[in-house]
Amino acid sequence: LARTFGCCRWVYNRVLQMRKEEYERDKKTRSINSYITQIPIWKKDEAPWLAEADSMALQQSLRDLDKAYKNLEKTVDYQLDDVMKKFRREVPLPKEEDYRFVCYQIVGFPAHLIAHLCNLSVGSVYTKKSMLTDQIEASDYPHRDTFLVVLGNSKNFTTFV
Repeated sequence: LARTFGCCRWVYNRVLQMRKEEYERDKKTRSINSYITQIPIWKKDEAPWLAEADSMALQQSLRDLDKAYKNLEKTVDYQLDDVMKKFRREVPLPKEEDYRFVCYQIVGFPAHLIAHLCNLSVGSVYTKKSMLTDQIEASDYPHRDTFLVVLGNSKNFTTFV
């Protein structure tokens, strides 16, 4: 069981990294099924020990990866009047992972968890949030006040609540 979990974690992290790199390069990622088809190739060439794990478990770990972020952002939008859709439309950020960072901030994840999820130091989480807040405060985005409230940086919390 521990071996299967380890293999699933390796596949999950491998594809997560691939998707990050592809998004940075192409501004899009492939479907999760295109990554699933690579598992047998990895078993033969790169990671033969993956053959010791159940192939369905490996595939499911990638489906879980695909659903995890989509579900979190959808939930935030459902609960907070499409705030992430508005944020994506109005606030230009250089990388997809920057929008995930914002979503994690809105949800209220602690800095150490965000650091782990975004591969940052805890100090970098605070710095990044501060820079983002400064960008929003200096902007004329139509939903500026809403963004500041959901990020926990507004002096006037009645603007959104």
